[in-house]
Amino acid sequence: MYRQHIGTAILAFATLLLELSMIRAFDVILDPVMGYMVITIAMFALGLGGIYVYLFKAVRINVAKALPLLTLAYALSTVLVLPILNALPFDLNFSGNILVQLAAWIGMYCTIVVPFFLSGIILSLVFSLHANAIASLYCADLSGTGLACLLLMVLIPIFGPGGMLFFLAGLLCLAAAFFSTLSARRCLLFLPAAVVLIAWPFVHGQYIEFADHANKRNTEAMKSRGLREYVKWDPVSKVEVYAESETFKHFALDGGQQSSWMVRFDGDFATLKKEIDEYPQSFYFGVKSLAYFLKRGTPVDALILGAAVGDEPCAALVFGAHEVDAIEMVGAMVRAAKGRYAAFSGNLFNHPQVHYRTGEARTFLRATAKQYDIIQMFSNHSSSSIAQGNGALEAVYLQTVEAYLEYFSHLKPRLRPH
Repeated sequence: MYRQHIGTAILAFATLLLELSMIRAFDVILDPVMGYMVITIAMFALGLGGIYVYLFKAVRINVAKALPLLTLAYALSTVLVLPILNALPFDLNFSGNILVQLAAWIGMYCTIVVPFFLSGIILSLVFSLHANAIASLYCADLSGTGLACLLLMVLIPIFGPGGMLFFLAGLLCLAAAFFSTLSARRCLLFLPAAVVLIAWPFVHGQYIEFADHANKRNTEAMKSRGLREYVKWDPVSKVEVYAESETFKHFALDGGQQSSWMVRFDGDFATLKKEIDEYPQSFYFGVKSLAYFLKRGTPVDALILGAAVGDEPCAALVFGAHEVDAIEMVGAMVRAAKGRYAAFSGNLFNHPQVHYRTGEARTFLRATAKQYDIIQMFSNHSSSSIAQGNGALEAVYLQTVEAYLEYFSHLKPRLRPH
């Protein structure tokens, strides 16, 4: 009986991670709204699987023999999601022939329904076959889903959603072994397939990716031209860097849903200040630098919330800021700016007066007693579904009355509104 419990836990683990991985994939290849669609598809298909078992309960099948076969079918359908979605020409803007688009969108919908439908059937059969142990099976189910929530943030950067499909298919092969009535020795026959599937993302050497279906901010076109030079899945957003020109790097989040541009700089602030003084009409940092311009010559302490890789820290230092704390929620972007692209920005984000770190704005403020002359928000949230609707990661969380009270309390006393 313990084998049924382990199989159920693995199945629940794989099902929830599949749902969360597809949400992240749709954030990138379409948009966050379509990412939420995966939740409704998963709930519908899981329920449909249970209804199917109920309606056809009179059909005589050997459930014990059917469970491992259904689980293997679930594993296969999970792996096939990637090539099928990559082959279907569905487009976010319904470009091209409308009939082709309708067929492609229906095909995409059915492709995602199938694995969750099979999962619903398997869980229903397990619970029906072992109804006398429903309490412990339910515990195993919850344990699997709980572990999936816990490990999502660790596994996504390693595999990405595409590689996650192979990882989950490998686990489902192990679940099939636990569901089978074969002896322990014969169950080892499932092991090679599980090992190959789990190892494939590592053998592949780079992320196994879904094809774009939206071309947000022209990223698909830039990718086809070979301009993408870096990609990293972060727990919050997918980060891609494109060499759009010799003077700046385009940091695209979630396939271009949001973007930030890193400007080439040699790190010579003295020369830059001199050039600005001599040719002020040739320099424009944008409205985001206005506060620093108005306080030019004053050694202000500044806090930038949602810093991304913009040139606000550069503008702050050019106009005489004393210290800049820059907070960015996407850790992969922070690491890329401080590491791989440090030289391109003139080591701006490693400058001794710039403290650039990964964090969430209000959490950072609550943890510090430091007070500032300028608190600036520019790009203060991620648009991904994993962030939206999740409390401290939701954009409106930074725009509440309580949030502004926290901001005002961290302004220096003479600057606080009365």
